[in-house]
This record gives sequence, structure tokens and C-alpha cells, in this order.
Amino acid sequence: MFAWEGEIRKFCKQALGSGNKILRMTGYEGLAVTQVEPPSYEMSRAGHRFFGGFQNTSTGRAPTATWPTTAAQWMLYNGEAQGGAAYAIEMLALSLISGTPAAGGQLLVALTPAIIAAPTAATGYTSVSASRGRNTTKAIWAENQTLTASPTWIPVTASNLPATATPNGILMPFDLAGKIVVPPQFGLAIHYFSGAGTTPLYGPSAMWSEIETELE
Repeated sequence: MFAWEGEIRKFCKQALGSGNKILRMTGYEGLAVTQVEPPSYEMSRAGHRFFGGFQNTSTGRAPTATWPTTAAQWMLYNGEAQGGAAYAIEMLALSLISGTPAAGGQLLVALTPAIIAAPTAATGYTSVSASRGRNTTKAIWAENQTLTASPTWIPVTASNLPATATPNGILMPFDLAGKIVVPPQFGLAIHYFSGAGTTPLYGPSAMWSEIETELE
């Protein structure tokens, strides 16, 4: 038989040390187990989450009215060495920079079929730590990439922009929640499949966590 000693109190931050800690209990004689930090807080606090994409110096890319094969309008490349961190993609979005879009469209993504050489970084893109911690990313944003083999494309979200949309409209961000993982020296190809509109130009954004893991 075990005897537990606890204290009914509001949660508070306590210094970690060698001394004994009194468990926080509820008024119903149960152990208080509560998530205090917001969801996903720890990855940001630990410096493993990053976000980035086009900035105001980027001119953007036009959509295409045909399903892509080996051509990708954009790419988020994992510049880590083999055995380094993989990128768990958490969020993708697409913004209308200029022009008038056609009604409707799909944001498509694909993983490069194999390791590729690091692409040339596009002008007007940047990435940063989600906590401004000391960790930095080796991610590279690139435009107008031609893949060596046709990948498998999948739509991740559809356009919510009408044909009358003005610049600063955003294609609804899609929460991938880490379902797509970009290994070191692979790239996440991104493509917007839509009508021509009146010279619309778009720019992508993303959020991801960098995790050292064994990919099977």
C-alpha cells in the first residue's frame, strides 16, 4: 500500500532542485493533471520550430492551368546533411501578391522522389525561428524548379479567393500537423493549380518543426 501526500493549490512555476516536491491535488482527492502550456509550445520554446516564405521583396509566381509533372513553382528544401534533422511540415499557405485571380484553385505539394542538389535560393524569401532562439535553419526557398523525375502530387487545400479578389488575399492556411516529413537533402515541391486570371502572382509560406529522427 502506498500513501501519497499532496496539496490542493493553484498551479505555479517551481524551481527544479533536489528537494522533495509536494504533488498538486484536486478537491476530489485526485492528482491534478492539466496541460498548462499551449499545444505545440514546447517545440517553439526548444528552438525546433521555424516559419518563413515570401516577403515584400518577392515578385511571386503565376498559377498554371494544367496539373504539374516535373515543374514546381516553389520548393522548400531541407539543407541538412544526411543524418540531420527532418522537417515535419505543420502549415502551408499561399498569398495573392498582385493581379486578379481566377475563381478557384488547388494548392498542390509533392516530395522530391530522391535526394537533390541544393537549389539556388530565391530572392525575397526568408525563414526564422518561431521563438527567435539561438537555433538557425538550413532551409532554402527556391522558385521555378524542374525535378529530375515526376513526383506524386497531392492537393492540400483549395482556394477561397473569388475572381474579384484584390492583393493581400490568402489561400486558407492548411494545417498539415506534421503529416508530411521532408528528409535531409529532399525538397517539398509546391504548386498552384488554377486558371490564368488577370496576371495574378502568388507567394507561399510555411511552418515546420526540425526533428532529428530515424526515418524508416
